[in-house]
Amino acid sequence: MRRLLDNRWGNTYEWSGIDEFLKATRIPDGVHRIKVGIHAGRWQALHVMVRLLPGRALTVHFYGAQTRRGGSDAPIFRSLRTSASLNASFVLVHDPSLDLDDELGIAWYEGYSGFAAATVIRAALSHLSTIAAAPRTVLWGGSAGGYAALRHVGSIPDAVAFVWNPQTSIPRYLKAPVTRYAMTAFGSPELPPPDSISGDFVFDLTEQARPNWTDAPVVYLQEADDRHVREHLAHLLAHLDPQMGKEVTLRDTMFGHITSNFYLHLSHWMPGHTPPPKAAVKEFLNLLVDTRLTLEETLANLETASRSMIRMTAPPDRKPSSFELVAPVRQPPQNLRAIQWGSRLGRESVSEMRAHVPVTVSRSILGQSVIAAFRMRAKSEPKTYLRLKDVRSPQHRRSILDDRRGSARAALLADPTVDVAVIDFLEEVRGIAYAGAGLTLTEHRNLTRADGHEVTNLAFGSAKHITLWRKRLARMREDLAAISTRIVVLDMNVSALNPSDWQWLGLNTPPREVIDAWVTVMEEARTALPHAVWIPLEETNQPLPDRTKGIGRRIATELLKLNIMPRN
Repeated sequence: MRRLLDNRWGNTYEWSGIDEFLKATRIPDGVHRIKVGIHAGRWQALHVMVRLLPGRALTVHFYGAQTRRGGSDAPIFRSLRTSASLNASFVLVHDPSLDLDDELGIAWYEGYSGFAAATVIRAALSHLSTIAAAPRTVLWGGSAGGYAALRHVGSIPDAVAFVWNPQTSIPRYLKAPVTRYAMTAFGSPELPPPDSISGDFVFDLTEQARPNWTDAPVVYLQEADDRHVREHLAHLLAHLDPQMGKEVTLRDTMFGHITSNFYLHLSHWMPGHTPPPKAAVKEFLNLLVDTRLTLEETLANLETASRSMIRMTAPPDRKPSSFELVAPVRQPPQNLRAIQWGSRLGRESVSEMRAHVPVTVSRSILGQSVIAAFRMRAKSEPKTYLRLKDVRSPQHRRSILDDRRGSARAALLADPTVDVAVIDFLEEVRGIAYAGAGLTLTEHRNLTRADGHEVTNLAFGSAKHITLWRKRLARMREDLAAISTRIVVLDMNVSALNPSDWQWLGLNTPPREVIDAWVTVMEEARTALPHAVWIPLEETNQPLPDRTKGIGRRIATELLKLNIMPRN
């Protein structure tokens, strides 16, 4: 080992190879550059940043995709502040493949032709754990970093993986970055079969006969609105429990143990492939590095952290969080299975319904109109999407993203075991906008087409709106009938609502012409849904939030009258 000049990360130490590093009986704090060989005429190295506190847990962070490096050859280390704040030793690992090309931003810590990175990483981490006398090693990271944590967790003594939104198969990730990695690392647009190249390479954690991660403790956080649920999480869970591999694609909230070693938390925190809030990550990490409890005891008590995370991530229009706080991994077999779709009124009323009838609410869909969800498009979606830069509200953004994907219809049809869909139509007052090629959006204020074309508005209750409304309702009725799902509609007289009620709903008070047209629009709905159960909501002077308990009780009463039996 030789000490190099200090750099932005502190002292740097260079090792001639992994063998020299493994013979060391003392590893000083700082950055360690472990040479791994020559590639394309240049020395390559594995860089790790280390701070060791003997006798404490060891945390190891792997990062996800990185932006271009701008010609810098300095190693990348992420989450230093979080790592340093924990009562634990830490190691930050730089992905050595990113040194091959400034344009390469993601390589899953797998290495490249002539260098199987996993072998060196595994040896270095095991050695650091031994030197630090770490009673536990926590491998953590999201996305590609989560892939690396899952990849190594079963190979390092006393290790647990803490991951969020990880890839579990490199080929199932987005084509462009996978192709760039394959070209840079192996000189081909396709990843080679692992058994055709020298060294320990794994490109898919779900295709192995007995993956390492199945025998190791795993804590797995997943944003329910991320495509990774279907493309990555479902495939992984199929190894442990085939039924759960399917179930996870049908629910928007569930947490608990898939097995005694595998803890899953699925919920909404921000649409898409986004990391959890830092406070939630820190809470889970603090629990995992606390070695006063055994790992088995820690894993058994993670539901407290899940409930805390749900509370801190619930936006105002998704309260209360009682759906999520009692969302078991395994649905009780005697429960009805329901989907709630509509506004905050329906969400909170269905939440109260649970006190009177055993039910599992698989999804709660807010902010999306029937016309948007059941749109009938003759052409594919336009490539010039609407810009969202003028949309300030996160809830507004979410409703737009949901409308683009048609998630309400997709969620309903994806789960043929749904017994009841509880719907209120209050979101319809947001209005309808045409954005070209059949794309419709709700809440269309302040939106412009990316190509500059105008957005055409349809007035609520107009002849064109009624025509669209009638067709979409018919399609909804047919789709739900095909999967034998009963429809329960909360029938609200919107003229009885005051501005504070609309504010609580998260909706702007509709103009007079919308309120006047409401009865006509709902009559069309009654005609289109002849077999639905319509529950008239009594007019009262009570504020809308105070009425949800009574509405929930009425829904439960109607479901019991229908004598619907759960199909699960």
